[in-house]
Amino acid sequence: MTNKLMDMEKVLKALAYHKRLDILGLLFKKKEAHVCEIADMLELPLVTVSRNLSTLTRANLIRARQKGSFLYYSINPNQDHFAKSILSILKSNLAGKKYLISYSEARLLDPRIRQSLKNFIEPEPER
Repeated sequence: MTNKLMDMEKVLKALAYHKRLDILGLLFKKKEAHVCEIADMLELPLVTVSRNLSTLTRANLIRARQKGSFLYYSINPNQDHFAKSILSILKSNLAGKKYLISYSEARLLDPRIRQSLKNFIEPEPER
């Protein structure tokens, strides 16, 4: 397998997990965040966030910047064409809408899946 194909595989595998998509969505909006901020905002354990940040960094989708003893993460602007294209699609889908899944669509999902996608589902309308 060529290096280019291996890089494409890394990107696709990194994007194949909803928690990493949550992290990317947050970084699109916030531009830069510390691991503790990400964990707090997404209501995830620190170890989960750290592990997923590491995967996204290895796929060259995000980068870390050290400031003092803290690492701040942001979207990596120095990506290959494939990664830029994929992230551009993701960003346009996340930026234009507050929620990617309507409440009525979410009701059809398995409760476990619905729970894992909660950050992308619009809240139940008030009656």
